[in-house]
Amino acid sequence: MSSRVWTLFLAAVLAASLPVLARADEDILGNVPVPGDPQTPPDLVQITRADFGACATNRNFDELQGGGTICNGTHITNQYPGVTFSVPGGNCVICANNVLGGIIIHNSDPNVAFVQQNTNVCSANVPNAVATFSPPVLQVGFDYFTSSASNCTLRIYNAANQLLETLTLVGIPDGGFGLYGFIGLRAAGSIIARIEMQSRPTSDPNNFFNFSMDDFIYQVSDCATPTSAVSWGFLKSVYETD
Repeated sequence: MSSRVWTLFLAAVLAASLPVLARADEDILGNVPVPGDPQTPPDLVQITRADFGACATNRNFDELQGGGTICNGTHITNQYPGVTFSVPGGNCVICANNVLGGIIIHNSDPNVAFVQQNTNVCSANVPNAVATFSPPVLQVGFDYFTSSASNCTLRIYNAANQLLETLTLVGIPDGGFGLYGFIGLRAAGSIIARIEMQSRPTSDPNNFFNFSMDDFIYQVSDCATPTSAVSWGFLKSVYETD
């Protein structure tokens, strides 16, 4: 047997003895992501507002009684079915604010949701505002408005309280006040049970800044595909008699 044939023979034997390669959706350890399984969290992807379907729910907070920065407007907690807002760890709150809503340009008037995180408006710096979903959702996002030289962070958790993804963005000038942008993430299934939201100054990552959000949008699942319209000509052909 020639050396070339012998080499090819050994290569074939070796290949046959190796384990089957992982599927395309497996990780390097061969784990297949299973929605809702905390051991194999699916990758989340960044999305824009255009990625939400007609079945998404948008909360613009405009029907609430707005107030000033000191949060004498309606405190936003459990007014909306399917989502609850809170700021754990102190006396900071989220409130409807029509003063900032009148200054900020890229929002839906009259209100924004003003998120307290800093000692200039509440007793202690708190790290996160929270939105909890029931049932869990497929994707979520919101317009954010921060101070200049500040960022916005979105963290995604499943029902097992496992952190699935963190996304931090810095906005662009709003033209009215500070920076603005849209931040959003989508999971591989309807497993987003809770999110954390925060803003930090880019020069001091250990500090927290107040920020605002608006047009908070979430979607429980993919929207159903519309049924195709039945033409009038087709109906006539079915019911037409001689």
